[in-house]
Amino acid sequence: MRIRPSGIVLAASAAIALAGTQLGMTTSTAAAASPLPSHTAARAARAPAVPPDYVPLRSAKRIRFDLVFTNMDYNGGPVMPSNTDYMVLWSPKGLSAYPAGYVSGLKTFFMDLAHDSGGHQNVDSVSAQYQDSTGTFARYKTTFGGALADTDPYPASQCPAAKPVKACLTDPQIQAELEHFVAAHHLKTDLGHEYFLLAPPHVEDCFSNKPHASPPYGGCSAGEPFILAKFCAYHEPVADAVLRR
Repeated sequence: MRIRPSGIVLAASAAIALAGTQLGMTTSTAAAASPLPSHTAARAARAPAVPPDYVPLRSAKRIRFDLVFTNMDYNGGPVMPSNTDYMVLWSPKGLSAYPAGYVSGLKTFFMDLAHDSGGHQNVDSVSAQYQDSTGTFARYKTTFGGALADTDPYPASQCPAAKPVKACLTDPQIQAELEHFVAAHHLKTDLGHEYFLLAPPHVEDCFSNKPHASPPYGGCSAGEPFILAKFCAYHEPVADAVLRR
């Protein structure tokens, strides 16, 4: 079970990690953001030195995650006492780029999650046992905000984009776009709102643009070549400065 971090949260899925496998999405409930000049250069400087935790591929070598504690580690950050979930579908070609049933399927998932809010029907109810240093609990209090279409063009790929990959986005590029989209639509960036950015098949992502990093490019989504593919999904909060807005 995860303790939800704060503010804008990035979510990635295998082969599309914020872009890429067979993620589909739903109907748009907000106008798409207008194209904006590239604004990711400055953002790159804020990229974390250590990639956020991610779920490894099933084929990855198993390692013992925690050699000291048997309970979930707490590193002092805030938890989300409630969450309104949004699906952000980043596709310059619109929702037609997603596989049939993907958008409606994920929308149903989020709606069901909200329907069961406060209950014990799924694993999200387990979060209610966790609290932060202020005494705030991560309660299962969920609302679905809707599916939003983002038709901004993708920035130039800074990580491998050989066929069948159509575009490769770095984590700083993804964060920059999500910040822009949320601001353009006057959406909230606080401890009660969570944004899942999803892209169509063959749009992959990596944590950095550094080929000589260890692992290369900081690790990439499952649709990249096997030597680069390190995860099926990940989530992380954006910079603290954004969370304090």
